[in-house]
Amino acid sequence: MILNHLRRWSLLATLLLGISGCSVMFESEPQAPETGRSEGRILIVVSLSRFSHPSDHAKAAATVQQMVTDFRSLHPNARISYRLLRAGEIDDLGMAQARSGLGPDLILMSAANLGRLRRLGVIQEAPSLTPEQLHNFSPASLAAVRDHQQLLALPAYENLMLMCYDRSVVPAAPQNLDDLVSLASQGQQIGLHNNLSVLHWVTSALGLDFSHRPRRPSPATALLNWSRWLTWAQVSPNVTMTSFSDLIYTGLQDGRYDLISCPAFWLPSLRHSLGNRLGIAPLPSGPAGPGRPITDLIVWAFGRNSSLQQRTLAMDFALFTTNAEQQRRVILRHQSLMPVNPEVRLPLKSYPDLRTLNQVSRDSELVGLPREEALQAINPTITHLLDRVMAGELPAAREAPRLLNLLDPPDRSQP
Repeated sequence: MILNHLRRWSLLATLLLGISGCSVMFESEPQAPETGRSEGRILIVVSLSRFSHPSDHAKAAATVQQMVTDFRSLHPNARISYRLLRAGEIDDLGMAQARSGLGPDLILMSAANLGRLRRLGVIQEAPSLTPEQLHNFSPASLAAVRDHQQLLALPAYENLMLMCYDRSVVPAAPQNLDDLVSLASQGQQIGLHNNLSVLHWVTSALGLDFSHRPRRPSPATALLNWSRWLTWAQVSPNVTMTSFSDLIYTGLQDGRYDLISCPAFWLPSLRHSLGNRLGIAPLPSGPAGPGRPITDLIVWAFGRNSSLQQRTLAMDFALFTTNAEQQRRVILRHQSLMPVNPEVRLPLKSYPDLRTLNQVSRDSELVGLPREEALQAINPTITHLLDRVMAGELPAAREAPRLLNLLDPPDRSQP
């Protein structure tokens, strides 16, 4: 049995190293005596942004290693290996697992990919939480990973959508959509995603709310405002709205754009390339107040082929990383994510970027898993339609109502 266990890990290491030959798998060293209840051996995969800088990899590795070290100080017989992969490589890992019957025990990844990896057979549902363990998570974060009362993963961090800009060109961040229009008219180059989060921001700031809460102005006025805004984005020579996020990311770095919509996990890389020139701010408000971009929830997903002992250890480790102190340490180290544990207290007065992220978190929206999956299903249609509008192939005023209908898909959890 011991020999079979070693063979399993040798084969799994070979599969993982074959996915990305230049990266390294890190493994903790055994210690004795055992003073905690968690033991066994697990493999963790951490999904990195495909735009991450090599310095981000080192910081991510150091952060995970510190988590492992802190955990093993309480559970010294726990053996934890971890692997850093770019987001697209997780699918390759899934195919390798399908061929071999092997796979990671725990994956840190975007909740937007839960449905796909579940269909690929890479992950399974999360273990049930006790009433005490529920305190590690905000109710909204749990709702975002629950499907018919079953948790598909455990929430870990919030990855927010905000605004990043070059301070040397844009001295002050635009506070509202009128300010954004004014910047473009003055020649500032603006790059925006046409993804769901950004569209949700614009439409909600204009008064069109898909959470079905009352907003102002009236629906008719809000629809008119949305049509005018989309037409402005289409005809303005200084505004680019695209589904190619790499163009937006590199555009701020090389000066093609002065201001962009920006996922928070880009911040470490952008700080490295822009230094003190990088400014961040909430996305501009509109006639209805602050818009509500959709938050990308980072989660711990559980591998499908773990033994009972490995699944227990994976659960213990995931819960450990979501306690208030561990979340606080990670947030202060990276200053790009926000915690899911409502008990975390951050020194916002001392960290301006965290103060901004905290404000963005309050104004953003975590959508439930059924609606998230419905939006992901319709996302290719939305992005293709917007690409055609931005290219001038379709008139913005005519397509604005259709886009609104697409942004409000039926919730499959409702009868």
